[in-house]
Amino acid sequence: MNFKEIFLKDVVEGLSSKPKRLSSKYFYDEKGDKLFHYIMEQPEYYLTCAEHEILQKYRHNILSFINVPDKLRIIEPGAGDGFKTRILLESFLNQTYDVIYNPIDISPNVLNILCDSIIKNYPHLICEPIVADYFNMEGKLPNDSSKKLMLFLGSNLGNFNKEESITVIQKFTSELQTSDYFLLGVDLVKDPSRILAAYNDAKGITAQFNMNLLQRINKELNADINLENFLHYPVYNPLLQQAESYLISKTEQDISIAGNYFHFDAWEPIMTEISRKYTPYKIKELACFSGFTVLDNFFDVNNDFCCSLWKKI
Repeated sequence: MNFKEIFLKDVVEGLSSKPKRLSSKYFYDEKGDKLFHYIMEQPEYYLTCAEHEILQKYRHNILSFINVPDKLRIIEPGAGDGFKTRILLESFLNQTYDVIYNPIDISPNVLNILCDSIIKNYPHLICEPIVADYFNMEGKLPNDSSKKLMLFLGSNLGNFNKEESITVIQKFTSELQTSDYFLLGVDLVKDPSRILAAYNDAKGITAQFNMNLLQRINKELNADINLENFLHYPVYNPLLQQAESYLISKTEQDISIAGNYFHFDAWEPIMTEISRKYTPYKIKELACFSGFTVLDNFFDVNNDFCCSLWKKI
């Protein structure tokens, strides 16, 4: 199936389920990419600054753990704009390693922008992008003798529940060899009000980001969704320790998507995203289940965020 067919299949399955849901991976079209960049600039969204602080402060510590004989391949699912990754790339290039960078993203637009920028700033770096999502990467990852470091930053793992998280990590690290490395960035459990604010900024950018998913369905899947009939509603679930985002139908309505019809009761929700938060114990447990050992955990000054370096065993 092509991308449009997969997109339609996922949307139909999601809106046919009870409760209704839509996958957060479809947030990221060209407009969604720009909106998420604006979200990261909002004062409530502490995650980006915290992770940047960790990488800037501990990049040499991370480097000291990694035994690279000559060539290092850095693989990054969900690369985004690569802003934080550049800190590590520059550190490795300064050690005169031959570095190959494989950013992986579902958005070709993001990858094209990223690689053009990376090559411009680091002409000695080889950038080989891979268009894929986390569940369809088999056979797309390079298989050679180079030492590999896989990055999964930006709290992207938080978008999956516990069982899915283990599956995701196992799937895209399956081609890593013993003694290859994995650097995971996750948000930590903290004051629920601070977490909720990060997903409900005062300027309403996150609301626009969620609503753009409906706009994308209209544009790409021949749908007739009236965006005025929905509202963005985020909550924090303290039992599951996760932020949850919903689009809620403000009225009873029927919508059509590529010839498929869906009924909504008034105030019926569509879950669009979860963002799980972690503790050091949960990080260690996840590494163990995924076939890794934790080499070290690195925290920002406020203990908001963690970058955890693992080694495959």
